[in-house]
Amino acid sequence: MEVDQVHDSTSIARGADGIRKTMRAYIDMKPHMDVVTHHTTISGDFAMTRSQWLIRGQDRDGNPTEVHHHGMEVHRKLRDGT
Repeated sequence: MEVDQVHDSTSIARGADGIRKTMRAYIDMKPHMDVVTHHTTISGDFAMTRSQWLIRGQDRDGNPTEVHHHGMEVHRKLRDGT
């Protein structure tokens, strides 16, 4: 699977094998990733961050390629405080 297939798909990766298959598309790019967190909202043991990221790497033919993304991530504080 290539990164274009991941982003052009509405499929859901399920289980360890499904996640590995999806993430392999990124790993195969030999990537460098830059992430900027724009905002974090905290409420109790939960936080939500808004981010923007850029992955630079190469496609299967060795040509330069980039993936841009805007994300929202939800985080939960664990019992040990992390």
